[in-house]
Amino acid sequence: GRQWGVPKEFYTGPIVAEPYVIPLALLHGIGTWGRGSGALIDAYKRPVWDVWEKFGIEDATFVGYWRDSPNVTSSHPDVKVSYHLKPGQVLLAVASAKREPPAATITLDLAGLGLNPAALRVTTGSGRPLDVKPDADGRLRLRFPDQTNAGHYVWLHGE
Repeated sequence: GRQWGVPKEFYTGPIVAEPYVIPLALLHGIGTWGRGSGALIDAYKRPVWDVWEKFGIEDATFVGYWRDSPNVTSSHPDVKVSYHLKPGQVLLAVASAKREPPAATITLDLAGLGLNPAALRVTTGSGRPLDVKPDADGRLRLRFPDQTNAGHYVWLHGE
C-alpha cells in the first residue's frame, strides 16, 4: 500500500528513552509508536495519551512551528514551539533537537490566542502548576527548558 499525507505516529523503536525524541514528535502533532515494554509505555507514552485525552485534542486546531505564528514566538532558532488551540485553552509543545537544549524565551500573546490574562492558569501537561504571571502588556514569557516542562506540554487555561 501507499502512505498518503503526514504520518500520524513517529516510530521510536529502542530510542524511546532518549529525552528529546517524544518532544520532537509532539512538535509535529503526532504520537509515538514502537517497541517497548510496559514500563517504557508507562514512562513515556501514557503521559502524552493522558494529556491528549484530558485536553480533548481531537477538538483542537493544531498550529505547527513552521507556520511562524505571531502569537507564539521563540527567542532561539533551535527551540521550536507548536500548539493545539481550543477556545480558552492552549496546549504548547516546546522542544529542541539539540541534545543540550539552548536557553530561550517563549513569548505568548495571550489576547491573540484568545486567553484572558486575568483568568490565566498555567500548568504542565500533567497538571503541576507553573508559577508564572503575564506581563502588563498581556504577554506571557516562559523560560525554556526549565519553565516549559523540559519539552513536553505546557497547558494554558484562560477563560
